[in-house]
Amino acid sequence: MPAQVFTGDWATAELLRVKSDLPVTDLTAPPAALAAAREAVAEVERGLVSGLVLACDSSRGRGKSVNGCGYVLAYSNGADPILGAYTSVSTHDGIRAGELAAIRGLQSTLGHHPVLKEGVGDLKVLTDSKAALEVLDRVSTGTLQPFDDTDSVAECKRILGSARGVNISYEWVRGHNGHPLNELADRARRAGLPEP
Repeated sequence: MPAQVFTGDWATAELLRVKSDLPVTDLTAPPAALAAAREAVAEVERGLVSGLVLACDSSRGRGKSVNGCGYVLAYSNGADPILGAYTSVSTHDGIRAGELAAIRGLQSTLGHHPVLKEGVGDLKVLTDSKAALEVLDRVSTGTLQPFDDTDSVAECKRILGSARGVNISYEWVRGHNGHPLNELADRARRAGLPEP
């Protein structure tokens, strides 16, 4: 008789224990323990996504169509922030579309914390662009103006589509005025600019 019999699931282990005298050792936890572990992980995740702040910034590079975008995701519990940078191209509206592209850094946040899409937690997005927030508001309320360019409107639709189901708020902060997250986002956006 073997010293131990290993199974890959709880049900098989239970069946072998009941129907045989084999020394069964199961490799997986009982369903109740798995459910408790999943709930413990979910509780940690809920704690992480409470009070998230995403600061975004953009600047125009050489020419009128290339923007460097940066974002910083800060946690209320003091965990290390996540920084990101990338380049965006906008044909029609340069910097405003660039600022909106930077706000789209929230897609990375949703990738790190998909439970936000289920309405768990909350996210505050900070930007130093009043123009970006104004067009985002007009797109969300369906009150577009003739001067709202296609690049900015398209970025707004991407943002609003990504944020569906998320407890999200948008807030303007004065740029280059010492706000620590805005300053970090400003540094990150420089990394998104192509080399001259």
